[in-house]
Amino acid sequence: MREQVQTTTKAAGEGIAWLERRMREVGDQMNRATRVVQQFRAKHDYSIGQDETPIEGQGLAPSEEQPTRQTTLEQLEVTADTYRKMYESLLGAYTNSVDQQLYLIANARVITSATSPKKASRPRKTLILA
Repeated sequence: MREQVQTTTKAAGEGIAWLERRMREVGDQMNRATRVVQQFRAKHDYSIGQDETPIEGQGLAPSEEQPTRQTTLEQLEVTADTYRKMYESLLGAYTNSVDQQLYLIANARVITSATSPKKASRPRKTLILA
C-alpha cells in the first residue's frame, strides 16, 4: 500500500509541475496579448499593418478570401480574452490538483493484522460411520 500511495503521489506531483509550467506559459501569452491590446488602443489607429504581428509568434493567419485583411481591435481583444480564460481554467485545475494531493490514499486498507489460525481448516477429516 505504501508503494501505491508513493506512486500516486509522484504522479500527482508530476502533473502539478506540468500545470505550473503551462500556467507560466499561458500567463506570459496572456500578458503579451493584453499589452498588445493596450498599445493598440493607445495608437488610436485601430488597425495593425501587415508587417506587424499582434503577439510574437501568435499572428492571426489571413483568410484566403481576404488576404490583405488587417488585424482589428476586436480580434486582439478576443485573443487576450481567450488566453485569460485558458489561464483561469489552468488555475482551477492546479488548485484542484493541489487540494486532492492532500487526500491521496491507497485503494486498499488494513482492517486487522494477520494471525495464524487456531486449528487447521484443510484437509477435512473424513466422516466415518460405524
